[in-house]
Amino acid sequence: MKREFLKYIETGLRSARDDLIFRPLARSHRVKRHVHSEYDLVVRAFDDHKIAFDPRDKVIGHHVEKFGDWFRDDFRRVLALLARAGRATNKKTFLDVGANIGTQTVYALVSNDFARAIAIEPVPKNLMALRTNVAVNNLMDRVTVVPKGAGDAPGRMQMLVDSDNSGGHSFRGGTSRGKKSNLTVEVMTIDAVLADLAIDASDIGLLWLDVEGYEPEALTGAQRIIAARVPICVEFNSNIYGEAVSAALLARLRQAGYSTATAINPFGLPERTFPLDAIAAEYLPGDFLFV
Repeated sequence: MKREFLKYIETGLRSARDDLIFRPLARSHRVKRHVHSEYDLVVRAFDDHKIAFDPRDKVIGHHVEKFGDWFRDDFRRVLALLARAGRATNKKTFLDVGANIGTQTVYALVSNDFARAIAIEPVPKNLMALRTNVAVNNLMDRVTVVPKGAGDAPGRMQMLVDSDNSGGHSFRGGTSRGKKSNLTVEVMTIDAVLADLAIDASDIGLLWLDVEGYEPEALTGAQRIIAARVPICVEFNSNIYGEAVSAALLARLRQAGYSTATAINPFGLPERTFPLDAIAAEYLPGDFLFV
């Protein structure tokens, strides 16, 4: 009887310890940060998807951990604008260039806003997270991952890799502030990627382009996309391109039949849609949807 009583007391003490000490500690942000630092990737589950990310990443990883997404509202806003313009995407392919860890690819498919996706990303660490995100969301049969950079010609190029920001890697310097190292990556044109996959440009519902200042070169290699007037959502880094290159790029889009540029979530400014030849200077640089 005494032994059973002691066992009962011991069990109660363990339960109280777990409830009052260990479980609250496990839920604390300090412990989570410490545990996360031991792993290359962690996975968070959300209502309709999961996201794997580097817990040490100070930009995208931090944002996903703190806010639960990577600008998903912006993605939804772009889809709403496309729907308003009569550009249905649910049977189309989402083309994600500079796909990073694949957040936008996941968003494009988990709600069936697109039928399939092509994700172009050259950096091995990002590719590991991207492929993990495709797998944990059961999208393997709907996503083609292309482990290349996008440019104006095929070849090999030196990329600056940012140690703090998985979205700061660039073929150009000065786009991020973390410690950088050089990485040699294979480069293809977007047109060549489509040709290799036997996909017609008219099958693309949206080109999502974010390559840290290398957008003009990537678009030079996407003549089929431009000729088909595929909607393009792009981080327009006019401060990096310079005035002449920015003007030439906008003129190229106008000549192909694009007519408007809508500023997506402009910092401190209201959303506005501009003619391509009349984008207000205070909106530059910025994210734009070209239609």
